[in-house]
Amino acid sequence: MLFGISATAEEPSIHVVYPKPDQVVHAINSTFIFGHVRGEFEDKSWVLQINGHDVEVHRDGGFLAFLPVSPGEFCFDLSVATDVLATPIARTELRVLIPEPVQSLSDDTLQIAGDYAPPRGNLVLATGDELPIWFRGTPGCRAWFSIPGVIDSIPMAETQPRQQPYWGESVFGAGAVPESVLVRGIYSGFYVVPESVSVIDESVVYHLTPPSADSVRCRLESSELQLSVGTVLQWQEAIIAGGIEIPSDYCISMNRPDYPFCVRFKDSVQIIRHGPRKGYFAIFQPEGVEALAVGAEGGWYRVQLSHSQFAWVDSMSVERLPKGLTPPKSYLTSLRTYSDKDGVTVK
Repeated sequence: MLFGISATAEEPSIHVVYPKPDQVVHAINSTFIFGHVRGEFEDKSWVLQINGHDVEVHRDGGFLAFLPVSPGEFCFDLSVATDVLATPIARTELRVLIPEPVQSLSDDTLQIAGDYAPPRGNLVLATGDELPIWFRGTPGCRAWFSIPGVIDSIPMAETQPRQQPYWGESVFGAGAVPESVLVRGIYSGFYVVPESVSVIDESVVYHLTPPSADSVRCRLESSELQLSVGTVLQWQEAIIAGGIEIPSDYCISMNRPDYPFCVRFKDSVQIIRHGPRKGYFAIFQPEGVEALAVGAEGGWYRVQLSHSQFAWVDSMSVERLPKGLTPPKSYLTSLRTYSDKDGVTVK
């Protein structure tokens, strides 16, 4: 909750611009906070403290700080006074949520933590689309994924340790990232949708099995891996059982019979994006513009704008048209030419 307390209208009040109340702030150890102090004072010599840290206030009232945070529900306590030892004359609390940083799973237990960087909802794919698959599990193992009714085994590879947002070094340091925030055990793979496959709302199944005996032997000899008797026994049981598996939290559909279909923009302030909630592809499309929806991710449609151009629109911003309507087409109506000494340029 964000609130300000002031004795009179002339006394200052604190207003935070970023972050917003209850916002999820993706940071590991520290984050920005900025805003301004409103009010009239004789010399505007305000002393602002945030969680006990002195923060300089600009002569126009603005402030910017980069402060340590901790995972979980985190509270910024802001107070302003006319002197360091003076009683605060305005105070504001701002609560945000700092997600727990992702940790590498232990080497001594075979486990799958689940999706890594999953889509924003269920996927609808068409022939030729690439389906990227990521999951997080015990490092150094063998992984693959399957799609029930489609394919039994597609190999996956463990990626290099992945970085997480670490603003302290990224903004003020040399860019070094400590090993403690690097995540091991992330496996990736992909599948290109063939024309012969049609499936509706199936989960991807992640599979993980212990490393091969040769791999374990090499890692033990290099002191890279230390195994307890219990770990060895668990791995043996997992190998006999064929490894472990869990389904994804999202579902996929490929070559659905109700796709593709036409959509029509409801008003003239809609935005086409490069991906769900990503950068702008085009802005302020006229009301009534139609496009062909060929896929989906969560609440977003993937629309085909030309033979080679695709973009994304919010499903709430368009009207789904009857299946039988002919896909929209654009025709060239005019050309612009530019003459030069060697010929003519057409645009």
